[in-house]
Amino acid sequence: MIRQVSATGLVFKAPRYVQNIDNTQHVVTEESLQTLNNIEIGKKFSGVTVDIIGVVKDIPFVLYVTYKDRHIPYELKHPSVTRCGIVELSADHLSRVFKDEKNGRYTDSLLRYLREDTQGKTWVYHPRSANMLRKKAQKNSGRIDQEIPGNSDLKPNRPTQKPPKQVFPNSAVTRDLAREYIQIGLITVGESGYECAKCGRPWKDLLHRCKT
Repeated sequence: MIRQVSATGLVFKAPRYVQNIDNTQHVVTEESLQTLNNIEIGKKFSGVTVDIIGVVKDIPFVLYVTYKDRHIPYELKHPSVTRCGIVELSADHLSRVFKDEKNGRYTDSLLRYLREDTQGKTWVYHPRSANMLRKKAQKNSGRIDQEIPGNSDLKPNRPTQKPPKQVFPNSAVTRDLAREYIQIGLITVGESGYECAKCGRPWKDLLHRCKT
């Protein structure tokens, strides 16, 4: 039904979005009322068929409905179009909206939910969040080269010498993988090397299990 009621335009209340970076909560965006224009239904975005694609201030805005056997695909978490917004709508919450409707006015209930409520709505991708993570990764990338175990053994008079590929001896973790894990907030760089972002224990390989 959400596709049908959105065909001619949609007023949508987007939820608050808080991003956890290095155990610190950063507000990416507050709740906001958005008007989606140029609605397209059931079109592909970033290689995935989505429910609704609209435009908010010349930026693509995507709504994707999830339910038991339909989850958010990887392509929407890392879209090819980085200047966009993607929000998940939970079908479970939508069913509760309809269940609470006593007069059979389901279309009105749905439209009211879309423009007034934020329950069951979750940001999948926000360009500001991606930018915050990118800046954090760039900031840490210099620290990685300086602080990773083993870099002190490099000869300072041979700048063309490449640092070792393995960050930890006998470990499958490479420098590129470590950068990726820092970007998504799984690990941080501490005084003695990489540390789990949650429990602070040394993080040495993919077998690490957080103790918290």
